[in-house]
Amino acid sequence: MYPRSILLLLLASLVACQAPVPKPSPEPVKRAQKPQPDFRAAQINSLLSDAEKALAANRLTIPKHNNALDLYRAVLAIDPNNVQANSGLQMIPLRYVEMSRSAAEKGSLSKAKTWLRRALTIDPENAPAKTLLAKLQKVNVPAAAKTNPAQQHNDDNLYLIDPQALKNKDESLHPYLQLIAQRAKVDGLLAIISAPTDAQGRWIYLQMKKALPGYRLRGDIRRGRNPQIKLEAP
Repeated sequence: MYPRSILLLLLASLVACQAPVPKPSPEPVKRAQKPQPDFRAAQINSLLSDAEKALAANRLTIPKHNNALDLYRAVLAIDPNNVQANSGLQMIPLRYVEMSRSAAEKGSLSKAKTWLRRALTIDPENAPAKTLLAKLQKVNVPAAAKTNPAQQHNDDNLYLIDPQALKNKDESLHPYLQLIAQRAKVDGLLAIISAPTDAQGRWIYLQMKKALPGYRLRGDIRRGRNPQIKLEAP
């Protein structure tokens, strides 16, 4: 006979061998994380879209906070190397130069210079703006034209000419007359020239023609005490 203690140990061993082996608990299923929205990229895209719309509408520097300049700068404050914003900023001074050329061709020298000064405020070294402004600064508009009473009454189609400058065939009249000719061509208008003598009227017409090589400037030359040019629809 085995001692009781040995029998108990054998019985415990037998029970342990028959006990089920515990299964490892399954690992928790990892759920796929939703991608976080890129708020920075969304903000940049929104600003760029608004900037392009402002540029297309010629809202270049006004109104405040809703113009191309402010919007492109807002993009660069977030992303200084943004190619589209940097390219857009370079377009703004060039757009002002285009607007200035158009205004000058229509004889609006003051407006043309204003556009160029705005361009140089943005880019002080902009070569096209500096060149054109220097050229326009040399245009000596006669005093009679600066105080043109017809234009003060919103008649933008009437241009007075300084009688003394006309009598002397002053060179200061050349660019002034040529700018009027450019406007006549752009808007398809007739140039009705009034001058004290036929010779003076023909001289005015000749100076205008010099600005339009190959273009037939239509109009009429009439005798009148006060020299002037009236642009009229055909």
